[in-house]
Amino acid sequence: MSSKRSTIPLLFTFTILGLSGIVAQVVLLRELLILFLGNELSIGIILANWLVLEAAGALVLGHRIELITRRIEAYTILSLISSLGLPVSIFLTRTITNLVGTGFVEGSGLLQMSSLSFLILLPVSITHGALFTSGCKVFAEWSGREEKATGKVYIYEILGTTIGGALVTFALFPYFHSFHIAFVIILLNCVILPLLLIYKSRRSLYTMVLFSLTLAITIGTTLLFVYNLPDKIHKQSLKLQWQDQKVLFSKNSQYGNITVTKHEEQYNFFSNGIPVIATPTPDTESVESFVHFPMLIHPNPRKVLVLSGGAGGIINEILKHPVDKIDYIELDPLILEALDSFPTPITTEELHSRRVSITNMDGRLFLKQTQLAYDVIFVGLDNPSDLQTNRLFTREFFSLAKKRLNQEGIIVISAPGSLSYLNEEMKKLNRSILNALTSVYASLYIIPGDTNIFIASHQDMLSSASQEDILGRFEERHIETSLFTSFYIEYRLHERWKQWFNDSISRTDVEMNLDFKPKAVFYSLSLWHSMYSPRIGDFFSKFENLNITTLGLASGILIFIFFLTHLIWSGFSSRIAVPLSIATTGFAGMIFDLVLIFCFQVLYGYVYSIIGLLIASFMAGSGAGGVAITISIDRIKKGLRLFFLLELALVLFAASLPLLFFKFIPTAEMASSSVEAFFFTLCFLGGCIVGAQFPLANKLILGKTRSVGKTAGVLYASDLIGGFIGGMIGGALLLPVLGLTWVCFVVIVFKSASLSVLGLSARKIHNIVRY
Repeated sequence: MSSKRSTIPLLFTFTILGLSGIVAQVVLLRELLILFLGNELSIGIILANWLVLEAAGALVLGHRIELITRRIEAYTILSLISSLGLPVSIFLTRTITNLVGTGFVEGSGLLQMSSLSFLILLPVSITHGALFTSGCKVFAEWSGREEKATGKVYIYEILGTTIGGALVTFALFPYFHSFHIAFVIILLNCVILPLLLIYKSRRSLYTMVLFSLTLAITIGTTLLFVYNLPDKIHKQSLKLQWQDQKVLFSKNSQYGNITVTKHEEQYNFFSNGIPVIATPTPDTESVESFVHFPMLIHPNPRKVLVLSGGAGGIINEILKHPVDKIDYIELDPLILEALDSFPTPITTEELHSRRVSITNMDGRLFLKQTQLAYDVIFVGLDNPSDLQTNRLFTREFFSLAKKRLNQEGIIVISAPGSLSYLNEEMKKLNRSILNALTSVYASLYIIPGDTNIFIASHQDMLSSASQEDILGRFEERHIETSLFTSFYIEYRLHERWKQWFNDSISRTDVEMNLDFKPKAVFYSLSLWHSMYSPRIGDFFSKFENLNITTLGLASGILIFIFFLTHLIWSGFSSRIAVPLSIATTGFAGMIFDLVLIFCFQVLYGYVYSIIGLLIASFMAGSGAGGVAITISIDRIKKGLRLFFLLELALVLFAASLPLLFFKFIPTAEMASSSVEAFFFTLCFLGGCIVGAQFPLANKLILGKTRSVGKTAGVLYASDLIGGFIGGMIGGALLLPVLGLTWVCFVVIVFKSASLSVLGLSARKIHNIVRY
């Protein structure tokens, strides 16, 4: 009975371990995303750094636990350090610009992002990784079942991760700021840790001191909430983060963080650190050019659709034309709430005009559902630097928008440009978007500038649009503008600019931008690095040349090297076979996660509102797979053969994903709930295969060594290192460059290599383990 009483708080502790880990990861990810100005490339780097730090903690700090006799006390100290480190890391994220300089962050490339995120994540993630190894050793001692220890800890940590993923999505981020969440995590750990110390069979003075310390931290954290100190810390950190600007509003929604600042008389609205709206004085030249050129090219624009970014100037300029109706589609309702909270004459007119209808919905989903047709469709975003934005710049989107245009309807988009010099990255970005446009629309009108304006129509009407017609309509409609004048129109539409732009990009041969091969995202990131980090920009240019022939050759060489190693040093190949399989499984698991999130975002566009559930489904599958193997591990007679089958299952799962998304999902007419259930099921199945391997691998290695801590550390580190590689190159490089199909092929290559090593070493492993 005592054993049962002592095990229950331990299992609760492992559940809190998983919950704390996922919550801390998501909180710091969102904070760092704001620091790096919403650059999506930083997400892969942040996740990769988290994983490699956890691996270091599991492998280095965790092994030290083997030498410590007071393992429960050591586990308690690591838990306290990890949970107390979370508010420290949040505060550091918001104030680090004061230490390294604003320019260093704004112009940061891969190296700067890696170093800053590594430093910020260090206090939390390295101790969190060590807790897994430490927890395995503690559970093994209490239960007396070493072969089940790693599987049990893994299962309960996954359970906590699953709960935490749902909790952070629905209960925490929509209602609480980061410091509230961080101090709640401290309370959770401080409530459960004393139970471990109470149920410890032999208590010492050291145990009682730790017990008193956890109680003191619990009381202190509770008092922080009583005196509202988390709010005060939050406001002070925001003040330091935004430095010269006064923070008026900062709140999380299902789609991200919205912050409003004021500098002198100017309101600035930020979404995940990216400036999206400036009132009452917007970028006048850019807004006036973007709106008035296409509105004047169209002979009679009555019905207008604006997809994102319409408030703060664009709608105000459209209202100067004789339009009957403007449909404004904005994804995040919190943006409109913030605009209503800090109104200006422009935004008040835009949001409350009788001619303006506002809908909170993904723009692409709106086009699928509406039966309305429009004279002009504006895409209010100007740089496809992330997957969410890129969905409005692909061939598939342009085909969808074409169905919602009237007979003489036009679609208007913009892209980064220049009237003095276009570097290779900017040429490729513009060419990729133009290739997608011209594959759908018969007529194209280009207005080069610091922001290029592309106007397309499915009728051959734009070729006849003359400068005289535009000037005539400008005078006829009596439009009042600041910088958009007759002279400005003649200057921007001069034939030399079009000729120069066409000559500049004519020799640029790139692939068109597609849903499942978002080349524009890659070129946008390349452009960013060419400006702020030229060496990394050169690497991006070389990486673009990666193709399937190179991958096939690399895989052949990799397998040959492993075969040669086995012939020369068979003992070494047998020792690395299982950890290598777990590492490639970690890589595959990360890629599966990224691919499913990527595909959901591409197809349906609201992944940020359910991303917690997607991750939770994958983690739940991992836990279910781990439970199934752990429960039946004593009855498994041919463990090595089962391990082989799981490896093959991962290969088949990778091969099936492109078939599902290219042949079935895009054409299927499914209800929203059915779509979500389908993705949750895929996440769960992928997680099951990944999770089932871990406890089985633990039993295979324990056949050779009885060191539970060492075994857990090696396997956990192998899993995380594989995930690190997948996170670092998967989302930011492989998916945009290779696309969905060949990324899945990369997974097959990696798993084939580990299968080869496992096959070569099978007899030796079998003789040692003797299942």
